[in-house]
Amino acid sequence: MKNWYQKAFKRSVIDMHIEDWDPVFLSRFDPKEYVAALKLACADSAVVYAHSHVGHSLYPTKIGHPHACLKGRDLFREITDACHAQGIAVVAYYSLVFNNWAYHTHPDWRIINHGGRDAGQGERYGVCCPNSPYAEFVLREVQELCSGYDFEGIRFDMTFWPTVCFCPYCHKKFMNEAKQAIPDEVDWNHPVWTRFQRCREQWMIDFARRVTETARRNKPSVTVEHQASTFPLGWQFGIAAGLRDCNDFLQGDFYGGYIQQSFVCKLLNNLTLKKPIGYETSLATHIGANYYKTPDYLMAQICGAMANHAAFVFIDSIDPTGTLNPNIYKMIGKLFEQTAVYETYLGGQIMADVAVYLSTESKCQVETETAHPKTVTMNSNCDVFPHSGNVLNTAKAMVNHNILFDIITQKNLDRLGAYKLVILPNAAMMTPQEAEAFREYVRGGGKLYASKWTSLYDSHQGILPNFMLADVFGADYRGKTDKKITFILPCEGTDVFGGIYNAVYPVGIEGTQLMLSAHRSAQVMGHTVLPYTDRNDKEQFASIHCNPPAAITDNPAMISNVYGKGCCIYVNCELENEKDHETLFVNIIKSLAGDKLRLTSNAPKCVEITVFDQPENKRLIVSLINFQSELPNLPVYDIAVNLRMDKTIVEVHTAADNKPLPFTMKDNRCAFKIPRLDTFSMLSLNYR
Repeated sequence: MKNWYQKAFKRSVIDMHIEDWDPVFLSRFDPKEYVAALKLACADSAVVYAHSHVGHSLYPTKIGHPHACLKGRDLFREITDACHAQGIAVVAYYSLVFNNWAYHTHPDWRIINHGGRDAGQGERYGVCCPNSPYAEFVLREVQELCSGYDFEGIRFDMTFWPTVCFCPYCHKKFMNEAKQAIPDEVDWNHPVWTRFQRCREQWMIDFARRVTETARRNKPSVTVEHQASTFPLGWQFGIAAGLRDCNDFLQGDFYGGYIQQSFVCKLLNNLTLKKPIGYETSLATHIGANYYKTPDYLMAQICGAMANHAAFVFIDSIDPTGTLNPNIYKMIGKLFEQTAVYETYLGGQIMADVAVYLSTESKCQVETETAHPKTVTMNSNCDVFPHSGNVLNTAKAMVNHNILFDIITQKNLDRLGAYKLVILPNAAMMTPQEAEAFREYVRGGGKLYASKWTSLYDSHQGILPNFMLADVFGADYRGKTDKKITFILPCEGTDVFGGIYNAVYPVGIEGTQLMLSAHRSAQVMGHTVLPYTDRNDKEQFASIHCNPPAAITDNPAMISNVYGKGCCIYVNCELENEKDHETLFVNIIKSLAGDKLRLTSNAPKCVEITVFDQPENKRLIVSLINFQSELPNLPVYDIAVNLRMDKTIVEVHTAADNKPLPFTMKDNRCAFKIPRLDTFSMLSLNYR
């Protein structure tokens, strides 16, 4: 099954993080029933557990700890043999940093919080430091697994820092590399803390690389993947873009709504070395729940993966005794049978006008007070964090307003010219190389939107005296406001504000603004307005319920600057995060893009349209995914789609049943209408 992942769009994971303190655990496990369930689900591949978070191996390991309830039984081999007999590709599962057995057996391997407390104390998860001898233990067990068993791929899970580690091994390693002790405070303005964070990221990459190389050395044909859901997560996880080089393809588990799904699929599609990527989520309403999502919800998620040309990976959990519920597998199988028709249409390159930039280094809290690392614990701040949240909200605005977009990283800087416009949503930390790539992009005619702290922090040195991209922004940094409720007053002649706001009623902003001085070449589009008093003043205020505007300043809040052949609009706040000002944000994006946007449509906010180009087949694949907040979906009628392109379309037909769809081709625009959209529609636009 060489290159198994290229045609496996229906993938499965069955969690088996089962302890061994009760002899009933796994006593009812039957490999034939396990594989029968996979067949009911129409699964092309299965992630089969060899070693789980609890640290017990499901095969008779001579390195670690075999699961006591198995009494020498080689469950991993039984499952892989049964899967292969049914033509199902096997991906071995191995848990890295999370290993309860190693945590309890070797206390010196533990990740240690500031102050000497074990990170796993009081948790279900025992976590081990990859800078400790635990790394050598992992490599020996991976070698044992890869040299002794037959499988197509291997998945390494939990390849991240669950918290900041202060163990003796990390202290020694940082002292050797930086000649300094690990700092006591999380302070992004301090170069030593920034250096430590970059070291944490590199240490995890080095660990992952050693694991990957060990697997490939002992099984050259194997595909290797590390958990990819952490790329957009907060700084605590210590994940940088360089981790992708340890993977053949990217796959990660996510549990948010459709906007998150659209965002992460585009992110992984641009990070991965090989395609398709895998979008993974649970059959249950959330990981660990004992109740399942509805068929309508799962169908929408499967179709969301199809719209982004990704494999769909479902997660289920085995009962501790070893049984599975066949009914849920019948249900997912029926859904996969309906979507299988689209698989031959998947592939190609996404067509996007706007690129939203995710900086893995910018997921830092540059505006918060310094924090003692003891407050950074396992799973802290996993859901809400800067920059990635800005990127997610930007993606939502693009979907809501029918703008074809992509999510890119530093690995895609050589492709900036493919986009009409690039958005840098509060991308605080940059390298000089990144800054120069954006500078050259604008100089050559590109359009750029940037907000707040973008390029004010060097990714290795911390805060700088001025923006790296000050010449592109047309502004210099001078500090920030002390008020956390602020306003923007539109300048006369600036039409992106929609004619609603004025000197008496400026645009309200939830947050501080940066203080700037504008370059002579720049056009100021708006000024900062401050309230009467600080929002935290409980005694002196102008209005008891709100903090109304009072002082108009001459501080530029929004600046348009022509740079070379291109143009940049810089905003001194996180406008893209203001949900009440989404239209204003999109107006700015559209004013920058001018008439360059390829897609116009009357599709409502619940519908995303994606376009992929497949030159080898001379066709565009257009997908419409309807994902409403309340399911089942209400049908959407008469969706008009108008695509501007440099190709001549000769035929439009539906992918599901190959029926022709009426269209017109005029002035390089292809126009057609979807009479009714329930959940998903995929079209093939053939061109010459």
